[in-house]
Amino acid sequence: MANNFTTSVNIIRDTDRDFNYIPTPNARQVVSQIVNDFKKGIRSFNVVGTYGTGKSSFLLAFEQSIKGTKRYFEPNFLVNPKFDFVKFIGSYSSIIEQFTDAFEVQTNKNLQESILSEIFNRYHSIGKENKVLFILIDEFGKFLEYASKHNPEKELYFVQQLAEFCNNPKHNIVLITTVHQSLESYAYSLSKTQQQEWIKVKGRFREITFNEPVEQLLFLASEYVAENYETKTSKSEIDKCLKLTIGTKAFNFNKDFLKEIASKLYPLDILSANILTLSLQRYGQNERSLFSFLESSDHTGLAKYNKQENPFYNLSNVYDYLNFNFYSFLTSKYNPDFSAWSSIRSSIEEVERAFDSDINDYIKAVKTIGLLNIFSVSGSILDLNFSIDYLKTACGVTDAKEIIKNLETKNIIRYRSHSKRFILFEGTDLDIQTALIEAGNKISEVVDITTLLNNYLGVPLSGRAFRSNLLPFGTKGFPLQSLTQIAA
Repeated sequence: MANNFTTSVNIIRDTDRDFNYIPTPNARQVVSQIVNDFKKGIRSFNVVGTYGTGKSSFLLAFEQSIKGTKRYFEPNFLVNPKFDFVKFIGSYSSIIEQFTDAFEVQTNKNLQESILSEIFNRYHSIGKENKVLFILIDEFGKFLEYASKHNPEKELYFVQQLAEFCNNPKHNIVLITTVHQSLESYAYSLSKTQQQEWIKVKGRFREITFNEPVEQLLFLASEYVAENYETKTSKSEIDKCLKLTIGTKAFNFNKDFLKEIASKLYPLDILSANILTLSLQRYGQNERSLFSFLESSDHTGLAKYNKQENPFYNLSNVYDYLNFNFYSFLTSKYNPDFSAWSSIRSSIEEVERAFDSDINDYIKAVKTIGLLNIFSVSGSILDLNFSIDYLKTACGVTDAKEIIKNLETKNIIRYRSHSKRFILFEGTDLDIQTALIEAGNKISEVVDITTLLNNYLGVPLSGRAFRSNLLPFGTKGFPLQSLTQIAA
């Protein structure tokens, strides 16, 4: 199996590395947008995308495509261009100092103008015609974080000068930066006047969104799996899983798209692939976490899961992978689905106490129901027929109907006819933790207790009527005397 993936791409270190990059339709669209805007005279671009969406990999693939090392994209900026690259990786330091070092500026007099002059000299050194100088700044936000706390006017003015300098359509100097959030977000701690300056600087850049939707992650997974795994099951079984998934209406994906990638995803079944990508978006870092899964060498990963007991890499296997690799987060208060995951673990423990045989089959059913309740949309059809067919086809549970019946008998699961799905049952359908959080958000903090009690009781806590009538009947659990002392 090819193993050219790394969880972190460095656009300087990995310049000539043969890395495993799969261009998505979204990435191609970004390149197309940059090229089209370049032809309109725009030269400064800011690519915005959340952590782990593959921005660094994109920049590296972009460079290799222009150089002709690998043609991931078709970036047709000019006919037979001559080009050069200057690359930076952001750090918590001055961007002015970094550019001073990179372009070997020898004077401190008119430093910013001298830097721009050296950039222009570098551009002209490429050749006489059809030349392009690309300035790539990955992790640009780290420079901005530094700028917001250290001489923001000076640092930001240089960024503005740089963008304006590159945006001169008479020359082909292209500036491409990547950030995790919009530029003005880095200025939240500054004064309003300074924040306005950041907004002005943002206007010097063409902002391009780089967030891979779930469909793109599924596409990436299908391309990788198709290249690295053999299809060792019949097409009819794959089609059966596909039909089951489409029938659930659990995900808002195009049917033709799912049909196109279903065979490529094997050994993943299409349902487990959907929930895997959704979970990696929620708990991990999108594309980075996806490729970490695809390259995983642990016993819960795609390469080493128990193929004898599982016809497909199913939802039960997805649960095992997430629980093994994200355990600390899933068991923390920061997990938005903390209660649901706790419920799955509790139900598994109940299975182990309630049954003496076929325990693995019961646990597979519990894990499957648990994940479906976390990630499937409202209105999904996850009824008995679906559950039986999925457990049989994807999980290898031969007596699925009996397994579900026994789980219901033991009150480990229950069927909710109004929502057409099974749920894990722990004595109540109410998510107490979520309910408490929601209630807390609706109720304001009570600071002045005495005023509230005065209004409720109809007499002031410090009044004679209160003292003569209520205090004698006070209890140890309610310190009325203390309250009257405070009120007095």
